[in-house]
Amino acid sequence: MIDPTTNFFQAQLKLTWANKHIGQAHMIWQNFLQSDFCSIGIEDEFEGVKKVGETLVVRSISPLPAGLLLSIGDAVHNMRCALDFSISEILHWKDTRLTFPMGETREELEASFRTEPEFVSGRTKGKGRNAAIEIAVPKIGEFILDEIRPYKGGHEVLWALGKLDNTDKHRLLVPVLVPQTISGIKTVDDNNNRMTDCSAQVGHGGVCRVMMVSGITGFKIESYGKATAEIFFNEVGIIERQPVFPALSAMLKGVNETIEALDKFVTSSGWNKPTR
Repeated sequence: MIDPTTNFFQAQLKLTWANKHIGQAHMIWQNFLQSDFCSIGIEDEFEGVKKVGETLVVRSISPLPAGLLLSIGDAVHNMRCALDFSISEILHWKDTRLTFPMGETREELEASFRTEPEFVSGRTKGKGRNAAIEIAVPKIGEFILDEIRPYKGGHEVLWALGKLDNTDKHRLLVPVLVPQTISGIKTVDDNNNRMTDCSAQVGHGGVCRVMMVSGITGFKIESYGKATAEIFFNEVGIIERQPVFPALSAMLKGVNETIEALDKFVTSSGWNKPTR
């Protein structure tokens, strides 16, 4: 149980809730793997109306469960909220419009902590969008830039988390399901010809025609083998070809380490926890 008197108690609660969603998503995924998400069977082959043989066919038949997609999105959102809650607490809950600082580049993020107007090329630029955070805890901008690095090319896990959360606000995060593999298939025909330990792969929603046997009847499946699969994040420009659950675990670890680092920094800077 998290002590409610500790710094960033609410952020830690959100992070704990994110972990529960990851666990729920993993349970749904394991149940999916135990289901008949791939079918395997024998289909007749014809030339015109004449049967010329039989083919071993594997089909992907099951879509990813909706609960899996929703749980992944909820995990991402709660991790992002944990970061945002830490900033809200630093500001004593007085400006909840501000979120945890992230940027496309280090330079962009650095400019966001500017606390004074700036005169550039004949125009006055106002304070940076994160000026209130810098004012609340001086030098926190420098700390975030150098130690946490939540920008593209810096702490990629945190940057990707922010991007995924923005995406999830508009549509589901849909992992790519590849490959689906069945191994250990065994067949036999009427002449007692056997095929053992055959394997096949099929893409999501696809068909794999494993082999055709010409002029043979009584082609039968003795063992349907074991089906396995993997899911990947493939959000172009954000996180590509990354296994979902290791990626979520890395994000959870990154957020937890970030909150712990913020706690140490603000405490050493003389910041006081809000009374409510």
